[in-house]
Amino acid sequence: MAHIVYQMDNAGNHGPRAETQVNRFRDFFRTNPPIFRGSKDPLDADFWLNVIEEKLGLIECEPHEKVLFAAHQLHDAPRAWWRNFKASHPANHRFTWEEFRTAFRSFHIPKGIMDIKKKEFLNLTQGNRDVMAYVNIFNTLSQYAPEEVATDAKK
Repeated sequence: MAHIVYQMDNAGNHGPRAETQVNRFRDFFRTNPPIFRGSKDPLDADFWLNVIEEKLGLIECEPHEKVLFAAHQLHDAPRAWWRNFKASHPANHRFTWEEFRTAFRSFHIPKGIMDIKKKEFLNLTQGNRDVMAYVNIFNTLSQYAPEEVATDAKK
């Protein structure tokens, strides 16, 4: 972490702005964000992205900093993907969180998997599960069908 803070502090942006970004990164890093090295299970990528979003929600940072901080947690093949994705844009492009999120999901989480999980949610029944087990599965699968649970009435 000290090396990263040093790099951010000495990246040509001296003064209060760089110091503020370093402090924000320290705040983010203190949340113990997970590293994503890739996975054979695309739902691991979805889980990682959701956890990173939760961690970013705990700190105050600029939208483009969210991307910098999250991208820092990509290692191995996902980091190579990110470098290639960045290279396809102008060098001074500031990515928004939505751009990052959309690109990450479209590459690491095939739409077919998301469709399967949505269908699994739509076909969910309590069966012989107890209520709490059903509620837990409902809550887990509902993330794949947000439009179906957008209001209490729909839930």
